[in-house]
Order: sequence, then structure tokens, then C-alpha cells
Amino acid sequence: LDPHVLATGSGIASPFWSPDSRQVGYLQGTRVMKVSAEGGNPVTVCDARKAFTNGSGATWRSDGVIVCSRAESDGLMEVSALGGDPKTVLAPDTTAETDFHEPSALPGGRGVIFVDHRRQGYDTIVLFAKGSRRVLLQLEGQNLSNPAYSPTGDILFRRSPQNSGIWALPFSLDRLEATGQPFLVAPSGSFPSVADDGTLVYSSGGGASVIQL
Repeated sequence: LDPHVLATGSGIASPFWSPDSRQVGYLQGTRVMKVSAEGGNPVTVCDARKAFTNGSGATWRSDGVIVCSRAESDGLMEVSALGGDPKTVLAPDTTAETDFHEPSALPGGRGVIFVDHRRQGYDTIVLFAKGSRRVLLQLEGQNLSNPAYSPTGDILFRRSPQNSGIWALPFSLDRLEATGQPFLVAPSGSFPSVADDGTLVYSSGGGASVIQL
């Protein structure tokens, strides 16, 4: 149970697992990186030529493709986990949106969910699948973040400032649509992550600082 260092250096952020849990990806500066979970030399997957900023994120799909977002007026980009040049697959509508944050892959390559930063607010969770997009949830006046699929049949997310905490949106993986109204799971929780057996890990004490896991 002793922790071990996988990578060092400034600007490391947004770690994410490979589908087989044998590697860990992360963002550093302008690059998407990966390293064996057992340790070793990190490998550059790609250089996005623009720094990943606050709100950036990445996710590793089961088909071997990494989907990432740099935020800062950017959309979703894809790159092979084996390496290559990233390409934009979904750009924001600049008349109504600023950027996309925190992409998270659905199981079986079904699609990717992310937070749409509209000019009215950070209030929308969107599904991108088979080349098209669909709004799953929109809560005007609220800030939504960190969407994550749970095998219990829900999409978990952080909501603030009203009724803040981790919420769950009932979701059908077969139909790729919401099946009910969101409900509160963990008051004051943030950064949800769900294991394959449905176990939820999150930070408690609000989003400003990590108090307890």
C-alpha cells in the first residue's frame, strides 16, 4: 500500500487511467503524457502546441483513443494513445459557447460526456457520440463539473453553489439518454470517480481544497 512516484515536474495535472488500468495518462504543459502504473519512463503521446489550463481534462477510451480538452476557447481533441497529432473533433459554437471541460469516456466506446461552458454559465453536461452531440442536463444558474459514468446506471457530477455536492443523473447506456431527474449523493463532495464495481471515491469538504478522501 506504499505510494510510489510515477512522474515529476511542474505543471502535471488531470491524471487518468488507461482502460486496462496498466497505464496512467496525464497532462503536462502542452503535452499529453503516459506512464506505466508500475513505474518507468514517461512517454509523450502528443504535443498540443498550446498549454493545458485550469479545467482541462483527458480520458482514455476503450478503443485506444485519448480525448482531451485544453479549455480556453477549445473543443474536444482526439489522438491515438500510441502517439500522433491531435485533431479537433468537436469545436464550440463561439456565438454561444466558450469552451469544453473535463471530458469523460463512457464504457465500450459509447461516447464521451463533458461540461459545456456556455456564455450564460457552466451549467450543461453534453454527450458526444457517433459524431453528434446531445444535451443530457442543463441547470441554469448552477456550475457543473467533473462528470463521470457509474456502472450503477448514473452519471455523477459536481454541482454548486446551490445544493452543492455530488449529484447523480439516471442514465441509460443502451439508449444514451437520461432516464430520470438528478438526485443528491454526497453533500459538499467533489471530484467523483467510480470503480467498475460501483464504488465511489470523492473528496469531501468542498471544491476549494481537498479535506478528506
